[in-house]
Amino acid sequence: MQQIIEVTGTQCAGKSWAIEAVKDNPKVAVFDIMDFYKKHKIIKEDNSFDWNLWREKISLLPAEMNDFFIAAKNKIIIIEHTANQKIKEILSSYQTEVLELILPDNNTLALRATTRGLEAKQVISFRETYSKKYKGPKQLLLAPEQAKSFLENRVNSNKSKINYIFGSALEPISKPAIICHICNNVGAWGAGFVIAISRKWDKPEASYRKWYKSGYNWELGNVQFVKVENDIHIANMIAQNNISFNSGSAPIDYKAVRKSLIKLATKATLLNATVHMPRIGCGLAGGKWNEIEVIINETLIARNIPVYVYTLEQDKSWR
Repeated sequence: MQQIIEVTGTQCAGKSWAIEAVKDNPKVAVFDIMDFYKKHKIIKEDNSFDWNLWREKISLLPAEMNDFFIAAKNKIIIIEHTANQKIKEILSSYQTEVLELILPDNNTLALRATTRGLEAKQVISFRETYSKKYKGPKQLLLAPEQAKSFLENRVNSNKSKINYIFGSALEPISKPAIICHICNNVGAWGAGFVIAISRKWDKPEASYRKWYKSGYNWELGNVQFVKVENDIHIANMIAQNNISFNSGSAPIDYKAVRKSLIKLATKATLLNATVHMPRIGCGLAGGKWNEIEVIINETLIARNIPVYVYTLEQDKSWR
C-alpha cells in the first residue's frame, strides 16, 4: 500500500521548508498543488489567483493526481497543499496521513499528525503543543521543525510502525478495514473480544460456527474473512490450540499466528485495506505481546500495510 502524506495548513513557508529536507530522496515523490496551478495558469504572472479559471480547471486535478500516483509507485508520496475543501474532497478517496502546520495562536505552536477524518480529540500520533514564544522567521517555527523531523523519520525508516491508539478496534479509524482477532480450534465462541464482536454483528459468530461444523480447512493458521459492512471485514484467525493451559503452556500457537497474518496481509493488499486489532493473543490465549508484535512487524508492517492496535480508554495497564 502506498504511503501518502499530506502536508497542509496555513503555514506555507514552514511546509516548504519541512518538505525541502526530504524531497530529493529517491524514495520520495512530491506533488505540489502550486505546480498544478501554474501549469494551468490559475496563478498569473503577477501572482494573483484566477478563481474563475480554478473552477474551470479543478476537474482535471483528480486525473493528474492519479497519473502521478501511478508513476510514483512504491515511493512515499508527499502532497503539499493549502487546506482547500475541494482538494480535501479529491484526496478523501485515498488513505492518507495529514501533517497540518498551524500558525501561532497566543504564542502556542501546535502540530497535528492525524489520519483524514479524525476530530482533534482523536489524534492518534505525533501531537505536541508548545507554549514557547515565537521568535524569528516563520520557517524556523518549532512546529515546522517537528514536521521536518516527522518526514525525515518516515522516509529514512526501513519500515512503517504499528500505530497504538486508545479506542475500540470495532470502530476502525480508517477504511476499508479488516478487523482481526484470534479464535480457538475447538469451536468455542463466547468469551473475550468475540463477545463485543457478536454484540455489534451476528455474521462473524454464525460464520465461525458454520465453518467449525463443516470441518473444511479447519486447522490452525487458517483464516475466515467475513464481510460485515461494505468496507469492513472481520478476520477469524484460528491460532489458539484448545481453550485452556496445558501443563503451564498457553494455548496460543505463534506459528499459527504467523500463518494467519501472512494470509491476512495478502487479503489486505487485495482490498487495499488497513488492519485493526486489539492486542491479539494476549487475553484468553495467554500470549506475550512482545512476541506477537514481532510477528506483526514481519508479516504486515514489512509489506507496508497500516496496522492499528487498540486499547480501550478505560484500560490504563498498557500506558
